[in-house]
Amino acid sequence: MHLKLGNEFEEFIQGQVASGMYGNATEVIRDALRHMKERQEEKHLESMRTLLAVGEGQIAEGKTVPYTADMLDRLTKEAVRNSKKGKPVKDEIRPRSR
Repeated sequence: MHLKLGNEFEEFIQGQVASGMYGNATEVIRDALRHMKERQEEKHLESMRTLLAVGEGQIAEGKTVPYTADMLDRLTKEAVRNSKKGKPVKDEIRPRSR
């Protein structure tokens, strides 16, 4: 993979290597990507915590729907129909790649 980062980022990377914090440019980029991935994962976890709190509130208020095979079948069919119509899937219910 060949990347064109532009002068600003190239100078920053060179500065990080020159400081002795990193052995080479690849280490700088890997560390930056690792931090980016951690931030994304934390953002996802925070979103899940928020949704869980909403769900717990709904349970406390008695706003529940019984989880049955029929309900799951209905939701699956609805998801397939929506997919065929090109409707977007909410990030919080989209399967995550590992």
